Amino acid sequence: MVEENGATHLIDPLHQDVGAQLRQIRRIGADVVFEAAGNLKLQAASVYYARKGGTIVWFGCSPVDGQIEIKPYYINDSELKISGSFNNPFATARAVRLLGSNKVRVDNLISHRIPLRDYLAVFNLFGKPDTMKLMVNTE
Repeated sequence: MVEENGATHLIDPLHQDVGAQLRQIRRIGADVVFEAAGNLKLQAASVYYARKGGTIVWFGCSPVDGQIEIKPYYINDSELKISGSFNNPFATARAVRLLGSNKVRVDNLISHRIPLRDYLAVFNLFGKPDTMKLMVNTE
């Protein structure tokens, strides 16, 4: 799916060593690393995927009581910037304009379209391996 949407490289974290694969693509590491799943293990690992002077953005919603262990010396020595991002109220209008312009493709990201009358099905589908994005329609 990511290749259909323009990705030039694909790393499967379930079957490949992300760090090793990333270093084959870009030896010095990534300029920016986004962790968008809210997965604590990935948040801790994301620090080590960035290049010296790189930026890590934890975009995913991790558990409220979750904790990770990272080495502060590594953060300082590598001059990393870690940024949290939960919600940007100023991004919605821009996102709507981009979607309307067809400059970004999202139609293939919706894995399930559910009629409003069947909305409880969302809870059975959420988090399953074949679920990307769920859309509840009013039709």
